[in-house]
Amino acid sequence: MLCNVCRQKEIYLDCDGCEVFMCLNCIRYSFYSTGCGCVQPLYLCPTCNDDLDINP
Repeated sequence: MLCNVCRQKEIYLDCDGCEVFMCLNCIRYSFYSTGCGCVQPLYLCPTCNDDLDINP
């Protein structure tokens, strides 16, 4: 199955925002904090990475 963003490489993960499947080259990494000291990684597509409602 090919990446839904670039359509060139095989998928690796799905976006935590919109659940589109992406390859390693298209994934944007971010972090999410709950305020209690817990920090979780976010794996986002380029569109969700730039969306302030999904990635503040």
